[in-house]
Amino acid sequence: MTNRTTCSMIVLMLALGACGGTEEAAPPGTDPTGTTAPVVPAGPTAPATGQVCAAESHTCVLQPAGTVVCTGRNRDGQLGDGTAQDRLTFVPVVGLTHAIDIDCAYNHTCAARADGHVVCWGRGDEGQLGAQTTPVQAPVEIAGITDAVEVSTGHSFSCARRRTGAVVCWGEGSDGQLGNTARADSRTPVEVSGLADAAEIDSGYVHTCVRRTTGAVACWGGNSSGALGTGDTTAANHPVDVAGITGATLVGTGGYHSCAVSPAGVQCWGNNYNAQVGNGHEEEQSVTHPATLEGLSGVTALALGAQRTCVATATEVRCWGYNNFTAGLLGIENDQLRNMLTPTVVPGITDAATLGSGYDFTCAIRVGGALSCWGSGDDGQMGEGERRGHAARDVSANILTLAPPASVPATFAPTAGAELHVSPHLALGSSHACTVLADGHVRCFGENGDGQLGNGSTLSVSSSNAQPVPGITDAAHVYAYNQTTCVVRANGQVACWGHLAGNGTTTLPQSSSLPVSIAFTDATDLAIASGTLCIVTREGGVSCLGAGGSGQLGNGAREDSADPVAVPGLTDVSHLAATSSTFCALRNAGTVACWGYDGYGECGNGADPCGPAPVEVAGLSRVSQIDGWGYNFCVVANSVVSCWGANDYGQLGNGHAERSEHGEAPAAIRSIRNATEVGVGSGSQCATTSAGEAYCWGSNSSGASGADDSAEDGHNPETSPVQVHRTADPAVAAFTPYLSTDCGSSFCCGIHRDGNVSCWGSTPLGGSGGFLGFSAVRSQHPIVAPGVTIPIAAATPE
Repeated sequence: MTNRTTCSMIVLMLALGACGGTEEAAPPGTDPTGTTAPVVPAGPTAPATGQVCAAESHTCVLQPAGTVVCTGRNRDGQLGDGTAQDRLTFVPVVGLTHAIDIDCAYNHTCAARADGHVVCWGRGDEGQLGAQTTPVQAPVEIAGITDAVEVSTGHSFSCARRRTGAVVCWGEGSDGQLGNTARADSRTPVEVSGLADAAEIDSGYVHTCVRRTTGAVACWGGNSSGALGTGDTTAANHPVDVAGITGATLVGTGGYHSCAVSPAGVQCWGNNYNAQVGNGHEEEQSVTHPATLEGLSGVTALALGAQRTCVATATEVRCWGYNNFTAGLLGIENDQLRNMLTPTVVPGITDAATLGSGYDFTCAIRVGGALSCWGSGDDGQMGEGERRGHAARDVSANILTLAPPASVPATFAPTAGAELHVSPHLALGSSHACTVLADGHVRCFGENGDGQLGNGSTLSVSSSNAQPVPGITDAAHVYAYNQTTCVVRANGQVACWGHLAGNGTTTLPQSSSLPVSIAFTDATDLAIASGTLCIVTREGGVSCLGAGGSGQLGNGAREDSADPVAVPGLTDVSHLAATSSTFCALRNAGTVACWGYDGYGECGNGADPCGPAPVEVAGLSRVSQIDGWGYNFCVVANSVVSCWGANDYGQLGNGHAERSEHGEAPAAIRSIRNATEVGVGSGSQCATTSAGEAYCWGSNSSGASGADDSAEDGHNPETSPVQVHRTADPAVAAFTPYLSTDCGSSFCCGIHRDGNVSCWGSTPLGGSGGFLGFSAVRSQHPIVAPGVTIPIAAATPE
C-alpha cells in the first residue's frame, strides 16, 4: 500500500545553516559528504521543501539536494541501504542522487530522477521492480522510462507520470491496477489507457487516482470499498472519472480510500471502516461517492494512510480516522475514541509544508525544514533510534542536516584452511525449516514474515523452491527458534537472520532477512532463546550475549549485554539447549546445568529456583543429548527420555495435561524404549528409537503427533507417546526408517536414514500463498518434503 506525500505549493524560505548550525546542504551534483556525484542531464529538481513518504513501517525523506534517506522496517530491502536489516535511524539510499520524487509502499520504494529515469528497490515478486524478480537492497532502474516526473507505488505495483501527462504502470495487475484495460501482471511498464493529461498521481493498495490538468480526477484498479468513487464497487482496468469533482488541486489515496482537494473543499470516498473518509458516519463503511467534508479550507497538503487521513493548511494539520483509543496515532488530544470521525487538529504542528501518512503514523516536513512525526514507532519508522510511538514532535531539526553514514552490508568470506564437517540435521523454527548442504550452503523454506529464511525478503518459500542463503558458504550447523535462524561457521564465527532481538533489548539488531555477523569467533555449538544467544567455545566454555533480564546470560547479573560474557564455572560443555529465557548445558561427564528463567521448572532442580548462575539438574547422569523449546527441556540418558518444565499440553508425557502441573525435575518416559534422540517443539515433542521409529506426545494441533489422530478439532493433546505412522503414505514408506526427528510449532519432521525428509502436522512445505502469504500443507501422518535431501556422510545401518 502506498501512502503518498503530496507536496504543498508553499515556498519555503530555507535559510541554509540558519537552524542553529553552520553546515550547509550539499549543492546539486554532490552527495552529502561533498564527493562528486554522477553528472545528470539538466531537468527537474527535488522540491525545495523536500518530501517525505511513509508506508506500512518505513519512512523515506527526499532532501532538496536530491539525496534520499530512509528508516524503519527493511526486511524486504525497502530502505535501499544495501542491507536487509531494520534501521532505527535514517540511512542513505545507496547510489541515489538527483532524485526529484519518491514514494513508499509496503515492501518496496521508488524514485524518479532528474534525467527522467525511475529506480526502485525492495521486493519484486509481483513485478513491482520491473524485470528484477528477486529482492534487491539498492536501487535498480526500470527499463523503458526516460521522462518520468513523478512516481507512485501500490502494494505490489508501481506507476510513473511522464512529462507528457501519460502514465505507465508495472507489477501486479489482477485488479486492473495497471490501467491498461487488462487484468494481468506485467514486469515491463505498460501505458495506462486513454490518459494523456495527468498532472498528479497517487496509488493505494490496489488502486490509483490521478488529477488531470483540467482539474478532474480519474481512478482505476480495485474498488471493493468504493475507492474509485464511481458510485459502486466494481473494479475498473482503465481510468474512470470521479463524478462531482472539478477544479481539483490535490489528489491522494490510502489503502482503500481516496481524497481530492478542490474549490468545493476536501472530498473523500472509499473505505470508511475506521472513519477515514471523515464524513462523521463510521457506520457507513463504504462511501462510493465523494463526500464533502465540513470546515476544511485552504488545504495545501494531503496524505492518506490505510486507516486515516491528514491535511495541512498554512496554520494547522488536521487528521481523522483510526485512533486506537490513544492520542499517539492521530497526534490529537482525545484518547477516548477508537475512531476520530471528523477532522481534528494535531497540536503543535502549525507550519507543515508536506505530509506523509503510513499505516499507524504520520510525518510532516515543516517550514524551516524540521521533520515532525506522530503515531506508532514500533519499527523505528520515525528514525529516532527507538521503537516507541508518541504525539507530534520534531524527530529531526532539519532534513538538510540528515547526512547519516552509509550502511555496511555484512560479508562472509569463505573459511580458508578449516575443514568442514556437516552432520545430518534439520533445524525447525515456528513455521520454517533449514538445513546445511554438504558444501556448507544453507537452504531454508517455510514462513518468512521476519526474514527467517535469510533470502533478503519476507516472501515465503516452499520446500521444493528453497534456495541457498546468500553469502554463507561454510556453515557447519544451522539452528532455529521461533522466527530466528543462526549458523555456526567452520571458522567458529556466527551469523544470524530473522527476528533477532526480543524482550525489548537493543543489544542485537531487531530483524534482518540477510545474514548478519554476531560477535562470536570460536563457537562449536549454539542455542537461541528470545533475544539471547549462547555458544559453546572451542575450550568447552559458554559465552552469551543479548537479553539478560531473567538471568539468561548466566554471568550472575540480570542485565542485557551487547558483548559476549562468559558463564562462570563451565569449562567442559559439549552442547547447549534453550527455551524462551532459559539455557541448559550438557557437560562432558553427562550431567546438565541450567540457568535463567524458572517459572515452569525449566531449571529442573526441584523446588529451588535457579537464576543468573548455572545450577545442576537433579538426578541426571550419562546424558547423551538435550533439546528445549518454549518452557520445556528433554534429554536422552541411558536410552531413556526424560522431560521437565511446562505440562499444559502433556509435554511431560506422563499421561496428564495440566497448566498448573509443572515438572520441576526430570521425569522418565518409560514407554519409549531404546531412544537415540529427542526433539522438542512448541508444545510437541518426538523421540527416535534405535529401530528408526518415532514417537510423539504433547500438543496435537493439526495432527502434530503424526499418528492419524482424527479428533474433530485436532487440538487434543497426546499426554503419552504415540507411534508416528511412518508408512501411512506410500511415498514415505519407500524411505528408510528415521535417523532423527524434531518439532516446530504445530508440526514435526524426521530425517530418514537415506537422507530423505518427511513432515506431519501443519507443515511449512507449501511456501507462498494462503493466509498472510504463507501456505501450510497439513497432514496427520508423515508426507514427503519435496526437494529436501539431507547429506548423510555414511550409510546408517537399519
